[in-house]
Amino acid sequence: MADPPRRGRPSAPTFIVPPPLPPVDLPNLDINIRQLAAVTSLVFDCMRWLAEHRLITNTFTCQACDQPMRLQKREGRDYIDGYAWCCPGCQRRNSIRVNSFF
Repeated sequence: MADPPRRGRPSAPTFIVPPPLPPVDLPNLDINIRQLAAVTSLVFDCMRWLAEHRLITNTFTCQACDQPMRLQKREGRDYIDGYAWCCPGCQRRNSIRVNSFF
């Protein structure tokens, strides 16, 4: 028997780039500033590029309740990137920049 259709919004993703991530050799990355600007012109495209190159975390687990956090679009001055990692269990939020040098 088929599952009944889900109601409401679909769940937010628990990743930026679908795993598995390919290995990255940043010191030998061959890209110029013009190419980098084209790849990162939109916020989500920039996040995806940074996650693919492991410069930001691709997935995040809540440190309070050990559940996978979901990537959600957020607005306001507290969300400079427009996105945040949000825990569906305890409602905690983290910046997408957490554990990075940004």
